[in-house]
Amino acid sequence: MAPPAINTANLALGYAILWTAAADTAKPTANFGGVISGWTYVGATNEGITWGKSTDVNDLFVEESSTAVMTATGQGRFSFSGQLAEVSPANIAFVMGGGSLTGSAGSEVFVPSETLTQYAITLDGVAAGTNKILRIYVPRARVVSELEVANRRSEELQLLNFEAVANVPFNQIAFNWGTAA
Repeated sequence: MAPPAINTANLALGYAILWTAAADTAKPTANFGGVISGWTYVGATNEGITWGKSTDVNDLFVEESSTAVMTATGQGRFSFSGQLAEVSPANIAFVMGGGSLTGSAGSEVFVPSETLTQYAITLDGVAAGTNKILRIYVPRARVVSELEVANRRSEELQLLNFEAVANVPFNQIAFNWGTAA
């Protein structure tokens, strides 16, 4: 049997850029791949940004069948994760899930909060096709990851790991394909 034809135009390689804003900030209308007014770029990452989706299912059985007779959708999760390579007061506030950041450049003070800050998140990444961008928009997300920052000799960077989980139904998450500016 011959293998199926592979359309290499549907393959995507490249990095993505993560932006944050206050929760429920409108989806950006700026050109793909450019600066987004009102949004904050989180900075360089160690190995890029990963996005993922999972949905639990509940298989329902009856005595008379050895296979599920019905499946009900369980809990769902959509998230972004990565390791920020730029250690800044704003990035520490982000990976800690929020808090108060006061002071001026060079003398900032961050105080963590037990209440998670909600963010709007936009991810601009490379999409399949020539000069195409995939923009993923989530109107509300919160950082829920465990943070572990290694302080080592100069052989390794300090990295700020994070996982930002959508706090909206899946139907409020938007995937847009467009031409880069």
